[in-house]
This record gives sequence, structure tokens and C-alpha cells, in this order.
Amino acid sequence: DVPYQWGDSEIDEALLKGSQKLVLEAIPAEHDYAELQSFKYHADTGRYFYVRVEKGLKSFGGYVLGKPATQVVQVPEYPRMLKFMADGALLSLSGEKRVAVIARNVPGMELEVARVLPDQLQHLVAFNRGSYAKPQLYSLSPDQITERFVQKIPFGETDPGKAHFEGADLGKYFSNGANARHGVFLLKLAELKPEAKKAEVDPNAEEPDNADDSGVANEGEMDGEGQTATDGTVVGDSRLIVVTDLGMITKRSLDGSQDVYVQSIKGGVPVDGANVDVVGKNGQTLVTRATDAAGHVHFDPLDGMTREKTPAMFVVRKGDDLSFLPIGEHDRALDFSRFDIGGERNAKNAGRLTAYLFSDRGIYRPGDTFHVGVVVRAADWTKPLDGIPLVATITDAALTDTTATSTMLVGDTSTSSRTARLTCRSARPRCRSRNSCPIA
Repeated sequence: DVPYQWGDSEIDEALLKGSQKLVLEAIPAEHDYAELQSFKYHADTGRYFYVRVEKGLKSFGGYVLGKPATQVVQVPEYPRMLKFMADGALLSLSGEKRVAVIARNVPGMELEVARVLPDQLQHLVAFNRGSYAKPQLYSLSPDQITERFVQKIPFGETDPGKAHFEGADLGKYFSNGANARHGVFLLKLAELKPEAKKAEVDPNAEEPDNADDSGVANEGEMDGEGQTATDGTVVGDSRLIVVTDLGMITKRSLDGSQDVYVQSIKGGVPVDGANVDVVGKNGQTLVTRATDAAGHVHFDPLDGMTREKTPAMFVVRKGDDLSFLPIGEHDRALDFSRFDIGGERNAKNAGRLTAYLFSDRGIYRPGDTFHVGVVVRAADWTKPLDGIPLVATITDAALTDTTATSTMLVGDTSTSSRTARLTCRSARPRCRSRNSCPIA
């Protein structure tokens, strides 16, 4: 039943005498004097309260309320909530295969379980404009790449102010052998709606035109998190869940090659004999390798494959188990450091030479002799540096080259060091100089 909507003009002294006076519990404030004072009272949602503050109320600074302040307040509904509890997208194949859901002030949940067909994974990767855990397919309907199942779970009579926890079992959607159903699921949570009564069919009514069905939206579109409540909160959730025991890590080298490591999520040990496929945008398997005893497999650079053969993902299979990892997705990259780091990237050319300068101090007076040290190394630390000419140049504050010396690197190792004694002959009170060490 909808409660009567009270207004200030309808409330008089006679009505107040017949009303129930509430006993409020004051909530202590942080400071002795605060702009906001809070009180606590348990009431049913939708109920109306009449609040009146009599005149004469004193506040900080000596201010006094000159006339009574009144207001009619309606108790709002408890915030509605329906979402998955965890943020991850991976469930162990050896575990319970259950997804936990937290709900509040909803009559039940409708869980749509859309199992992605193994030969349609490339479409899930290519059309995804969201993240790995929460894909947004937009132009592609999940109905085109999945088979759907629906679970309807009523919660019964529950306290709308308390959270309700529910679990959904995904294990029953698996099978073994030739009909194995691999565990890549698109889940969608929605509030359970009461079933609409079927209208009685009039045998004399004309059949509807099937041409009008084209304007009906496809059922099952994952176009959002859920339904939006009247208070603006979203009731519902969506998630991609991969149920597998195959954990996968990829590392990209400077030359473009990739190393894939596969390990068991249950035991944490490398997985031997797992087939790792590089799958293109069109679903074609480009390269296949089998992991060794260390769970490792190496792929040469894939940059030469373009257009329909552009690598889209790695797919690993072991028996009936399957897992996948998109190639080049930013949200799958690992953050190797929680600190602010910087520096130069490693050179792609293994024979590239780099020189480093250092001196005994940073300030010199005119006429002082200063010593500059030079360290030269190859990018891969293996190229011999014997006989490579080295030129050291000093540039003064006017950007004029004042001194230049040359030397030859000596040594059959990958590093070489040299020192030079130079004199600052500038007559300026401050001799600002810049040292450079080009390798001839």
C-alpha cells in the first residue's frame, strides 16, 4: 500500500495530540559545536515524520532561533544492491566453482549464465571495448557467441536493511569427454521480476505481422551493469568468469618474441605438455607449441602477421581444461613496481654503445684542473670494444667547443673506461661547461 503523502499545511495541534511522540537517540558529534546534529530511530520505510524545533534554540556564538522550524520527512527505502562480491575473473577448476552474490532490499535475483563457445573466443576478444573482467561488446550480441542458461533464485522474506548472501554454482554447466563444456562464462545479474500472467488467446484475433519483430531488441544484451533504481543506483552486475586450472603469464622481449609460462593454479607447479595456440582475429590458429617440463614455450616475433591473421590471443589447452589471454590488452599488463621509476629503455640493437661521464666534483674555478671519467659499454655486455675511437669535448657557457681530446678504447671485454685531465681556461667569473663524449 502507498502511504498518504502528508504536507506541512495539513498538520495542526489537534492532529499532533493524537500522534505518537518518538524517542530519538542522539548520535555524539566529533566536536562540541557542530553544524549537523544526528539522531537515530528505527522506522518502517515510507513512513512520515513531523519534525519541529522550538524557538529559543541557542547555537555557538550566541545565536538564537527566532521562530519554530518545522519539516515533514518521509523515511526513504533502504539502498538496493545486487552485485558480485569479488572483483576477480578467475575461479579454480578444482574448487567449488561457485560465484558469491551480495544483495539487499531485492526480492530475488535472476542470473544469466552465458557460456562462451570455445570456437568463438576470438570474437569476445576482438569486439571487447571494456576490461577483461567486465567486457563491453556493444555491436556484438552475446547471443551470437554463447549458449545461455538462466537461474531464478527468490530470497523470500528478508529484512530490507540487512545484506543477503547467495551463491551460484557454475559446475553443473560442465561436462567431460567429447562434449566438454569449457569454463568461459559471461554472467549477468538482474533483479528477479514477478512472472507476468499470460494473456488469454482470442481464437478470432488476427495473427500479428512478423515484420514488426525486427524492431524488438535482442534479449540477453549485455549493454550495462544492470537496472537503474529510482534513486540512481544501479541494481545488477556483469562479469566474465574463467573456470580453469591453467594460469598463464606472457613476457615480451625487446626483439618482439614472446615467452609463455603455464602453471597449475591448484598446485602452483609448471604444466608440462599443454598446447599453447596463437589465434588470429579470424579464429585461425597461427602457431602451436607444447610446453616443456618448466611450463615454458617460446614464440618468435609475430609482428609480420597482419589483417585477418593479426594475433588476438593465446589459448592454452590441457585435456578438457582451457584458458585464454588476450594479446596487447592494457588491463592485463602487470605492474612490476609500486615505486616511481625512470631511466632509459634497453636498446633493441645488441651492439649499441653507450658512454657514461663522471667527474670528481661539479664546480670548478678558472685555471682548475678537473678529471673526467668515461665508461663505455655495449647493450648486451658482450661486444668487444677494442679499437673503437672515442672523442671527449668540453663546451663552455657560450656553447663554444673549447677543448677536445681523442683516445682509442682498449680491451677485449664488453666495457672500457678512460680518464682525462682538462683545464678550464675561461676568464669568466663562473665557468659553466658541458661535457660530451661522442663515440666515433
